[in-house]
Amino acid sequence: MQVTIFASPKALLLKGNIPVRGSLAGQQFDSTDVALLSEDLINTHTLLPLFDRFFLVLSNDSEEERAEVYSAFFSWLAPQYENIIELERNRDNVRILSGLLNLDIPGTVLDFGCGTGFTFRELRKFGHEVIGVDSCQKMREIASLHCREVYSPDEVRCAEFAVDGIIASYVFHFNPSYSTITPCWSRLKRFGILAANVHKGIGLIDTMKKLKDLGAEVIDLGTRVGAERHGNYIIARKL
Repeated sequence: MQVTIFASPKALLLKGNIPVRGSLAGQQFDSTDVALLSEDLINTHTLLPLFDRFFLVLSNDSEEERAEVYSAFFSWLAPQYENIIELERNRDNVRILSGLLNLDIPGTVLDFGCGTGFTFRELRKFGHEVIGVDSCQKMREIASLHCREVYSPDEVRCAEFAVDGIIASYVFHFNPSYSTITPCWSRLKRFGILAANVHKGIGLIDTMKKLKDLGAEVIDLGTRVGAERHGNYIIARKL
């Protein structure tokens, strides 16, 4: 089976026994080569598998290099995103996350890592107003067709709004940086809730550290009965 690998040009990969430079455009490898790649890069990079057919080669040390790879991958993915992901699985997760916000009345909810915005409809079923935030410009362009307020994390820094809750659906296993989380957290009202899932527990420790560094109180952590496929759920409150 062929898989596509996205890597920074700085990453040195192996194809067979031949070293090749990484390419942000994506490279085709046979799936049997992945173990060799992982062994070759173990001290400098991590291979993140996605959707059973993509691998991202992520630097262990350089946040800038990781951001470069994520940007290239999601920009490439955006036009076909909704044909690749499991739509109902994602909608189900958003419904769970919305419930975990524990809002007595409908409020304004920030969807962190909103992608193409196809889940906005689920949030609106609860009566919520929605604000989308995503680092990828191409994702935001599509999401803006479904919502008037869609921002990049940098734009959130300058925007004037406050939100009653934040959800992050299938986001934290990508280990988002402080620079993307912090502006969104700053817009959350005091005692507001951030509800997120961590797929397969990937990045759970880093996520917990980031939230605690932001001063969040983690009030619940674990799987949900009937929703184990979504991974661990984190509920954090702003003090």
